[in-house]
Amino acid sequence: MSELKRIVKAAETFLKIEGATNVIVIATDDDDVSVTTPKDSHVAANLIMFALDDSSELTKEIVKNFLMMGGHLS
Repeated sequence: MSELKRIVKAAETFLKIEGATNVIVIATDDDDVSVTTPKDSHVAANLIMFALDDSSELTKEIVKNFLMMGGHLS
């Protein structure tokens, strides 16, 4: 397991210990990206859209369409 993945997992564990019921953690370094998401895809999608609340309408629409298509990059 990469160092970045261990850090992301530790952050998720800490947030859950502190009372968070659903957590998304996204981190990147020069070589890798690591993400943790809730098992429930609807909860994950709602958290992602909430995180984009201050983003432009275009960004929200792009992400919403991406999520609705199953999150597969073309």
